[in-house]
Amino acid sequence: MQGNAKFVMSGKWNSFVDMAPCNPDGSAIPDAPVRRLWTCAEKPEEDHYGCTHFAWHLNSTQYLS
Repeated sequence: MQGNAKFVMSGKWNSFVDMAPCNPDGSAIPDAPVRRLWTCAEKPEEDHYGCTHFAWHLNSTQYLS
């Protein structure tokens, strides 16, 4: 399937994801409005392994039985 690009996405997997309108070739339109689609939640303070709140929830003792 082929078509024209409508939006360009940017960001980092561990920080945020943004979206903005683009030209049909996929290049960003200068001064186009940027919309933040997702922001990574802060990591738990007590975590020493880089896990997210979701990972802590999955590994909690209430689900290990």
